Amino acid sequence: MRSMWLWRTFESPLVELQWVVRSLVQGNRDIRRGPCPWCTQQTAEDLIGWIKSEIVEIEEELKQARMTKNSNCEELETELGDLLFDTFLLAQICERDIQDASLDGAAAAACAKIRRRCAYQFGAERAETKEDALKIWMRVKQEEKQ
Repeated sequence: MRSMWLWRTFESPLVELQWVVRSLVQGNRDIRRGPCPWCTQQTAEDLIGWIKSEIVEIEEELKQARMTKNSNCEELETELGDLLFDTFLLAQICERDIQDASLDGAAAAACAKIRRRCAYQFGAERAETKEDALKIWMRVKQEEKQ
């Protein structure tokens, strides 16, 4: 699915979100705008509070969806989107303030970690139960710390 913003086409909503967040933090010559005044004043530590609050809201939406057995996930998707935005914003602020940190670096690290720890899915190991999977995950995690 492609998304369109003004004159620009994005290959996915995630790519568009990355562009939006980068534009808010750094400004964007294409749209003739400087950075967002609110975003430029935020620190990574400021965003942690927002992220914690979004997690609480997601938890509430999950409970509501399960209690009502509601198949309309619009509210939940909205809250998940808020968390995703805050996460992208946190990564962009870290990239601004701690030059070696980036969203791409965080995504690469997450993929590498999950591929290692889910060796039963991406490697030669096998897990038949969730207990097997957890045992492999914990063993690999322990090996990483040594």
